[in-house]
Amino acid sequence: MNLVSEYLNDGDIIQLSDTLHEKHLSENDRFTAICSGDLVDHVVVRKKVEGSPSAVSFPDGSTVLGIRPNTRVGGISFVWIAIPTFLYGDTE
Repeated sequence: MNLVSEYLNDGDIIQLSDTLHEKHLSENDRFTAICSGDLVDHVVVRKKVEGSPSAVSFPDGSTVLGIRPNTRVGGISFVWIAIPTFLYGDTE
């Protein structure tokens, strides 16, 4: 098992496996998780969502890291996702 503990920034690379046992996203965008399996590089992407987070589409193979409400503007949330680097070019 591996412990992941990273501050998330849009466009950064983090390593995750395909199995997350525990995960948490703090108010200051620190992501922590326990994962098992082979670690793979992922690109971190932050999506701004107005209204319901269900209106967001995610690329196949991506992992939702967490959802955090915008504390300055109501009705807006940020959804953090991780996309494997080998798939990232196919989503743009």
